Amino acid sequence: MTDIDAIIEDLKRRADRRTNSRYPEEFRQDAVRLVDRLRKAGWTQKRISSEIDVPWVTLRRWRSKRSTTARSETSESFRPVAIVEEPTAPEAETEGVALVSPSGWRIEGLTVTQAVEAARRLG
Repeated sequence: MTDIDAIIEDLKRRADRRTNSRYPEEFRQDAVRLVDRLRKAGWTQKRISSEIDVPWVTLRRWRSKRSTTARSETSESFRPVAIVEEPTAPEAETEGVALVSPSGWRIEGLTVTQAVEAARRLG
């Protein structure tokens, strides 16, 4: 028996011991790691699904959730800023506010109210 066979058998045993219809989080994480490993080894979706007795759509959802979570944990988000009511230079009064994202895009010429609303909508 190979180590992959042993992992598959372990997952099947753990799935059989569930007390409800939901899979435990640790099981999901282990299954996703196995799926990634098997996909790299050239296994098809159908074979993986039938070997570990979990529908492919479920495995795909778990993989998608994991990658989304990983992206959100590593991606930059808006940073808090302090809005100064008085402009620091005379030209700043006519130019408006610029909203700048961590990745570098800018929205210029906004009023403070427009900038706050844009930031709120962009999340």
